[in-house]
Amino acid sequence: MQALIVGSSGFIGKNLKKKLEQENINFFEVTKKTNKKKLEDYCKKVDVIFHVAGQNKSILESDFKKNNVLITKKILDILTKNNLKTKIIYLSTIKYNEKNYYGKSKKEAEKVLLTFSKKNSSIVNILRLPNVFGKWCKPNYNSFVTTMFYNIPRNINFIKLDLMKKIKLIHIDDVTSLMFELAFKKSNALITNVKPEKILSINKLYNLIKKMWLCHKDGYLYNFKSNFERKLYSTFLTYLPSKKITREIKMYQDKRGFFSELLKNKTTGQISVFSINPGKTRGQHYHNIKNEKFIILNGKVIFKTKNLISNKTLSKEINSNKITEIISVPGTVHEIKNIGESIAIVLLWSDEIYDKNNPDTFFNTI
Repeated sequence: MQALIVGSSGFIGKNLKKKLEQENINFFEVTKKTNKKKLEDYCKKVDVIFHVAGQNKSILESDFKKNNVLITKKILDILTKNNLKTKIIYLSTIKYNEKNYYGKSKKEAEKVLLTFSKKNSSIVNILRLPNVFGKWCKPNYNSFVTTMFYNIPRNINFIKLDLMKKIKLIHIDDVTSLMFELAFKKSNALITNVKPEKILSINKLYNLIKKMWLCHKDGYLYNFKSNFERKLYSTFLTYLPSKKITREIKMYQDKRGFFSELLKNKTTGQISVFSINPGKTRGQHYHNIKNEKFIILNGKVIFKTKNLISNKTLSKEINSNKITEIISVPGTVHEIKNIGESIAIVLLWSDEIYDKNNPDTFFNTI
């Protein structure tokens, strides 16, 4: 199959290009700079036209007319002139009935396509989309959702909106996957009202993105409550300032080595990393409830435990040649001693975030 993307330089076009590349589909691209002859040449070569071009922000009615209606007519005139039955997948909007330049122009483009399909027995799929969010969308332009992603980490205020207004959202990958599937279908379902993945208020959306930013900033792992939130967080990351992609982590050092808290989650606990200098010992304490898992990433150690009631002890030599999980059992003293010549590096997971006011850590020796 060969495809043509009309509007390849836009938000949806960029993501669709990557989808077709991933699926090993050859395609041609049309932007506002492409002349009519080149457009006609492309139309003659392809099996499907993805018409994703469009104007959705301007103060001029002529811009909407030109970039939503006339470009559609231009494509259809080429197909008619050359007697081509090329499938067309056109992106419309759930706002097609709104009495503004955008809604009116999209509705007119739909009518042109439906008339063409009926007259020429051509397959036309019109997708009425809700708000689409995802990577590579321009902030502070025509998507207030993208503007939220961009402005919140930068502490930039943006235009006040009706916070209680409900919006319908779908992720860009779901849109490109649907378009790709339609390209291979024989059926001619003319209009599809694409179901949003999530409907929520602008206020709730803002608070979700704000919470994601605070978690990221403070080194917490975000608790995803749905696949939608996972997609929202993934999108949020793509609009972070480049300097916020890295985070300096504090190191606590003493004669035994260093200790750093890496990642935290209020539900699943904390991940840390620490070192043990040669001949030094860490641990020498027990917990009542807290439990931990250790993995030796580098070096050679002896792991020892002692049951506080039975005084039964255990000793095990472990090195980083084999990935081995060590568990600290509540009510059992544990310690790790570096018996190698190099610094030992240990990864630690704890089932709770460290609380200096209630550490559940009591020093004892074996």
